[in-house]
Amino acid sequence: MRALLNEAVRAVEAKAPDADVLCNMVKMFASVEIFQVVQHAVELHGGNGIMLDFGVEKLLRDASLFLHRDATVDISRFKIVKALFPHTAGVYAGPEQ
Repeated sequence: MRALLNEAVRAVEAKAPDADVLCNMVKMFASVEIFQVVQHAVELHGGNGIMLDFGVEKLLRDASLFLHRDATVDISRFKIVKALFPHTAGVYAGPEQ
């Protein structure tokens, strides 16, 4: 995560053409990983993981927001694929509007 973030920062500072796709990669990867870590924490706590007394459920609620903040993870994935494969991505979906 840190290496990908550093690469995105370098690209943004250098105004590189791939800066946007790197930022999307960082956002998507971090969002998914944060959610998975918290999901494992909830499972580790068992039934107590979803009770208000332990605070783990709040972490799960907060982590789920990262998946939908700014743009959904699905939109970020589409932007990444479109940037990596500009000639073939979305060919079967039809023209953009």
